[in-house]
Parts: sequence; C-alpha cells; structure tokens
Amino acid sequence: MSSPALSPASSSPDLRVAGVLVVLGALGFVVVFSVLAGTFGYPDVLDRPAAEVLPALIAGGASLKAWWITYAILPLFISAAALLAHRHLHARPSASMAPGQPGSARPSAGIITATGVGAGLAMALGLVRWSTLQWSLGESWLADASARTAIEAVSDAANRMLGNGFGEVVGETLLGLWLVGVARLAHVRVVRYGTLVVGALMIVGAWRFAVPALEAVTEATNLALPVGLVALGLTWTAMHRPRVAALATAVATALALVTGAPSSRAADPEPATREVILHGFRAPSMGVELREDWIGFHVGVYPTILDKGADGKGRTTWFAKTGVTFYPFQLDLGSGRPSGLYVGIALMQGLGNAWDASKSATSGAGGFFDLGFRWAAFKGFDLRLGAGALVGFDGRTAFNFTPGFSWGIPF
Repeated sequence: MSSPALSPASSSPDLRVAGVLVVLGALGFVVVFSVLAGTFGYPDVLDRPAAEVLPALIAGGASLKAWWITYAILPLFISAAALLAHRHLHARPSASMAPGQPGSARPSAGIITATGVGAGLAMALGLVRWSTLQWSLGESWLADASARTAIEAVSDAANRMLGNGFGEVVGETLLGLWLVGVARLAHVRVVRYGTLVVGALMIVGAWRFAVPALEAVTEATNLALPVGLVALGLTWTAMHRPRVAALATAVATALALVTGAPSSRAADPEPATREVILHGFRAPSMGVELREDWIGFHVGVYPTILDKGADGKGRTTWFAKTGVTFYPFQLDLGSGRPSGLYVGIALMQGLGNAWDASKSATSGAGGFFDLGFRWAAFKGFDLRLGAGALVGFDGRTAFNFTPGFSWGIPF
C-alpha cells in the first residue's frame, strides 16, 4: 500500500503554530512600520543625509529605540515558522514518484527551509543596526563635532552594507524564494497563487538598490506582503475551516487601511494625549487601558459564547485578555477628542469550559485580532464598534462583533 501524502492541512500542531507566527509577524510589521513612518519618517529617512538622521534618531529617545528593537525581532518569526513548516515540505512525496512507492523527501525541502531561516536572519541583521551601531554613531555624532565627517561616512557605509545589502538584497530575495517554495502548502487555491505572486514581487523588488526603477515594485510589495502573509498564515492556522477565506479578506482589508495610515498621520499629526480608559464589554475588554496618543496597552476580561453546555444552550466562556491597541487615524468629530480607526492584537487565555489555559496552554489560549472604529461621543465617553477573530493555538477559530463603551480620564 502506498504511503499517503502529508496534507498541507495536517492536524499536526507545528504548522498551526507556524501559521500563528506568520500572522503575528505580518501584523507586527504593519504596526511597527506605521509607527516608524509617523515618528521617524521611515523609510524616506533612508534617503536623508546622516547629519540629519543621526540626531533625529537619538532625539527619539528610548521609545524609538524600543520600536527599532521590535522591528528587528519580527523577521525572526519567519525563521521560526520556516523551521516548523519544514516537516510538511519534507514529508510531501515528490510528484515524479510512481504510485505505490513509499514517500520520500523532496530534494528542495531543505533548500526552501534554509531560505526562510536565512531571510529572517538577514533582515534582522539589517534592522538591528538602528538600535545598535547607528544609535552608537548618533551618540558619538552629538558628543564630538570634530569627528562628524568620519561618523557620517561610517553611518552611510553601514546603511549600504547592512541595510541595502543584507536587509534588502539578501533578506528580501530569500524571503521571496521561501514564499514561492511554501506556496504549495496553502490548500486554498487563491492563497497559493497569491503567495507565489507576492514571492515573485519580493525577489524582483529586492534589487531596487541596484535598479532604482524597481522602487515601484517595492511600494506595491509593502502592501501586498503583509496581506499575503496573513492569508497564508491563516490557512495554516485554521486549516479547512470554511470561514478562513472571509477572515483573510477582512484582515487583508484592515491591513490595507492601516498600511496607508502613516501618510495621513504625518500630514496632520495629533497632539500627544495620555489617559486611563475604563472599558465595558468587548472592545477591547472589560478592563482598563493606558493610552498615549496612538498606542494603548490594556488588560481585562472578555466574555463570549463559543459553544453549548450540557443543556444544549449557549454558554459564556470568559478569557483573560492582554494586548495592544493602535490608533493610526485620529480626527475630531466635534467632541474635541480624537475619534478614528483602531486595530488590536492581544493574547487570550481561557478561564474555563472548552478553553481553559490552566489545563493546557495550547488548547486554552490564542491570539485575538480586531478592527473597529472608536467614536469619541462627548467629554470622556467613547462608543466602539468592530469585529475580531480569536485564533487558538490549537487551530480553533471564533469570530465576534466587538461593541464597547468606555470612559477616558486624562492625566
């Protein structure tokens, strides 16, 4: 009897975890890219002289350094996902094998995995320079005026070697090759072909340093890449769930909106505000949030009906929810306080029923991704309306509307 092929929708948890890492990495990319664009003028800052960039980098302080560190860590999610997905590439029988032969590894499996691991490492190396080498150069530039010419030359060389060389040419080329290689693990046809297209665009756009005309390809890829990664990750995480296509479409639309946020924010920046927000119901949770301008950190509990009890009626499951909410668009609708779009990423830990993190972190917890609109109705009172998806670490998926109300206290 022939050995069955390993389906890309295998129940093995490693591919599901890989999918979660890909989704988190993609969403993190969008969020951090938006923050750096709004606060540091990234990526346009790469075309500015070191004499302007280095003092601006140091002026950003510890918060800007933390964002650069986060940005450098995110590519490593791809490296980890590539390792987790390797067994699925490795176990799929070659198309050239005759029926009845036992399954054997595709010769390309190891190469595909190597490109994914290498892509993450190369891009991380290219980005970590901002919080290490460039940061040190910036401090030296401010401290020693007589050495500024030499410091600026080193900074420019570092940008070319680590940024353009490792980060763009090597990292993005390898990422494109990995996407082309793992596209066959996407069991949804449109995602499979979309992953191939995004991978091809990455390979071409990676060479913009040598061919400036390819910059237009990169601009398209900056939007297509996170959308494609989210869709690919969801097919791995949710497997054969019939609603995965709808979820991928919703998240892709959210990413498209958020990716466009930096230009709007930079053109009309909002003054920094700080407030403690007391939340009711689901958006983002029944709890408290600390918000400063475009970012908030929240903790609370989240109730939702996910299954039925012994009596056949729907039962409420409670979760502990901790996460970050980003507010890329802010506008005054008449209350004197900012209203606008928000997008959230959170960790959900079940407190009972079929989701109980105390029994199993794998089957009791997951990530939550939501998108919505906050209306600052008057004074400190906000109304929220949105939708979100709970993606369990074991592959389960649940969808919720996320209405909410809250009261903000400035400080």
